[in-house]
Amino acid sequence: MFDIPPGVQATWAAANRPKANAADIALAESQLGIQLPADYKAFVTQYGFVVFGQDPEERNLFSYVIEKAGQTETRQRGVRYLLDLKQVVSGYRYMISEEDPEDESRPMIPPGYLPVASDAGHGRLMLDIAAHPGQVWFWPESEWRWGMEDNRALGFVAASFEAFINGLRPYSL
Repeated sequence: MFDIPPGVQATWAAANRPKANAADIALAESQLGIQLPADYKAFVTQYGFVVFGQDPEERNLFSYVIEKAGQTETRQRGVRYLLDLKQVVSGYRYMISEEDPEDESRPMIPPGYLPVASDAGHGRLMLDIAAHPGQVWFWPESEWRWGMEDNRALGFVAASFEAFINGLRPYSL
């Protein structure tokens, strides 16, 4: 069950962003060759591909745990919007593409992760679709091939999409 304040729900409804339907989900799952997590599907069919931070009460700040230089750090970011399913499919294909062996920037993300949302910059929130299906991770986007240069880190966010949404906090200065 998603814990969304009524004012935020009203803001999302007024923005009239598209919602997914069963056909959209079936098409995306077919194109990706996976089953999307049930809580993610429930959110995008009920609330749609929302833009966060449009209401002062809105919670859009999340924490993630990342290992860097042998140390574990907890950091914070703000989620800005959910990608619609066409963006999810095309973005995934672009980021994992290995069609051009001369392209030294692919794959950009590790195997088994699906970008579904964006922060206010270039980072992506990703669903684990392999080892721990449904977990949410943060990838601070990099131009380098996965595992090269500074593109070696994923930050754990939540055990499920529902836990991610319910764990969001208001951004306060």
